[in-house]
Amino acid sequence: RKSSLKYCIYYNRFGRCYRGNKCPNTHDPKRVAVCTRFLRGTCKITDCAFSHVVAAEKMPTCEHFLRGACSRDHCPYLHVKVSENAEVCPAFAIGFCPLADKCKKKHIL
Repeated sequence: RKSSLKYCIYYNRFGRCYRGNKCPNTHDPKRVAVCTRFLRGTCKITDCAFSHVVAAEKMPTCEHFLRGACSRDHCPYLHVKVSENAEVCPAFAIGFCPLADKCKKKHIL
């Protein structure tokens, strides 16, 4: 399959691409969005297509932290303050923001 510099938005967001090997875009497992069930500790799917790796590039912002009330030890969510008026990060919206915790936009699911 051809490899392009453009990452497949379907593969990044859902861990699968309906085009499979015929997709002209890059399928990079490191860019697949994190499994929200995994983050809650409830994913029981043995072949889950989503990532089960905690990485800052894939993590949404902790809503409890933003309210000043995160009491979770080793919270996997991002603990970064962004402006209330900040727009949603378009890169994160498809599962992966290379700026991670340096991004000035909202990382919300």
